[in-house]
Amino acid sequence: MQYIIYILFLFLLAGCSSSRSESSIGLSNLFGKEETVQVPEESIELNYDPVLLMQRAEAYYVNKSYPEAIEEYKRFIKIHPAHKLTGYAQYRIGMSYFNQMKEVDRDPE
Repeated sequence: MQYIIYILFLFLLAGCSSSRSESSIGLSNLFGKEETVQVPEESIELNYDPVLLMQRAEAYYVNKSYPEAIEEYKRFIKIHPAHKLTGYAQYRIGMSYFNQMKEVDRDPE
């Protein structure tokens, strides 16, 4: 009986391990679908829809426009504090700040 518990525990640990890199995880994986959202230009949804806010922020992040991405992620967190992707937005804010840092061996001036 004890061996069965150890075997199940090992399978559980093996299932939790992952070799994915950050670049292989996309926003479509988080939402579970891969489709383009069409919204009219004058729509209020442009400013408040969580999917559109995250897509805009991700586009800035992928294009390495980190200050714009930070603002979009902060806006997402302010408007949708209880959304399931709020933690992901906070992570991307931290990564945006990290990616903007200069290298250690450079002169600060």
